[in-house]
Amino acid sequence: LEDFITLNFSEPLVYQGKALRIVVRSNSTVWKSVSFEKGTSATNGLAYYHYNDTYSTFTTNSWTSSVLPVLHMTLASEPATLTGTVTDGTNPVEGATVTLKAENGVQYPGTTDAAGAYSINVIQTGLSYNVTATNGEVSATGRNVSLADGNVTKNFVLGTISLGDVPEPAIYAKVVLNRALKRGWNAVVLPFAVSAEELATVCGGDDGIELAEYYGDEGDTEVIVTFKDVKAVEANVPFLLYLPSEDRENPEFANVDLAADEAEAVTEGDVFDFVGVYDRTDVYAGDYFIQGGKFVKASTGNYVLPYRSYLKLKDTAGARSIRFVIGDNQVVTAINGLTIDATSTEGAYNLQGQKVEQLKKGNLYIINGKKVLVK
Repeated sequence: LEDFITLNFSEPLVYQGKALRIVVRSNSTVWKSVSFEKGTSATNGLAYYHYNDTYSTFTTNSWTSSVLPVLHMTLASEPATLTGTVTDGTNPVEGATVTLKAENGVQYPGTTDAAGAYSINVIQTGLSYNVTATNGEVSATGRNVSLADGNVTKNFVLGTISLGDVPEPAIYAKVVLNRALKRGWNAVVLPFAVSAEELATVCGGDDGIELAEYYGDEGDTEVIVTFKDVKAVEANVPFLLYLPSEDRENPEFANVDLAADEAEAVTEGDVFDFVGVYDRTDVYAGDYFIQGGKFVKASTGNYVLPYRSYLKLKDTAGARSIRFVIGDNQVVTAINGLTIDATSTEGAYNLQGQKVEQLKKGNLYIINGKKVLVK
C-alpha cells in the first residue's frame, strides 16, 4: 500500500487480548473508502471490515470475516533495561520474580535464571517504579526507580544483614543498624534514605519523631548553629533524630536500598562542618558531639562511633559562645561551652522559671532568655 493512516497515542496502548476496532469516519459528500491490509491465511471468527452510514447499525450488523487482518505497530522510543541479581545473602536465587510497578498500574515482570540474574526491558521509561523481588517467602522492594536516563542495575538480597558487616550496595529485605538510638536527640548518618514515617515504624509507632538537617552557622562572638526540620533524609547525609520515648537498641529497617557508604559524609558550614562517620573517629577540642541528648564540647580522648555525626570545628579562631537551634520554630534545644561569669546571677533562672541567687557548675539556667550550661 502506498498510503498509511498512522495513529499516535498520547498514552501507551495496553493490549489485553480482546478485539481491536478501528473506526474511520468520513464527512465527504462523495463515496470514500479505506483499505485494510489482510493476511493470506483464512481465519474464522475475525471481522475484517464493515461499513454503514448509520452508527447504530454499524455497531450491531454483521462484519465480513474469514480473513486475517494485519496491524503494523511500532515503538515510539527504544526500551531501557533493568538488570541485576537476586541472592539470599550468600547464594543466587533461581526462579525469583522481579516486578516493576508504577502508580498507574503499568507492570513489567521478570524471572531470575540459575545464576540469580534477571533482565527486564521497559518501554515507559518516564514513569517511576517500585521494584520488588520475591522468592515466594521473602521479598525486598526498592522505591522510586527511574529509567528515564537509560539502563539501571538493581541487585536484591532476600535476607537480613547487619550494617556492621559493611554490606555491598543492594536492596535488602531487612537491615539491622548496629547502634542504639537514645531517647532525646541523636546525631546519625545512614547509607540509605529514610523518612520520619519509616523511623516511626522502626521505633514502634512513635509519632513524635523529628528529623533535622544541618542548615549552617553564623556569627562572630556568638555562633548560632542551626538545624532545620525535614520529613526525610537522603543516603549519606548526616542528620539529627529526636526520639520522644524509649531507647531503641539495634533497630531493624525493612526494604532498604543501600547506597555505597563514604569515608565521611559532610555537610559544610562556615565555622563547623557536620560530619557523619562509618568508622570510629577521634574528635578534638572545639568539636561538638551528642551525648545524653544534647551537644557537648569535645576534649582530649573523645571519639564518636560508626553511624554517628558530629560538628567539626574548621575555624580555629573559635568563638566565645555557641548557640544550637533546632527546628523551624527556632527553639533552642541545647547550649554548651558558653563563657559566663559564674558569680553573677542577674537575670538568671532555673528551668522551672524560678530566680536563682547562686549558679552551680554543671547545671542549666535561663540567662537573658537563653539556656546556659555553667562549666
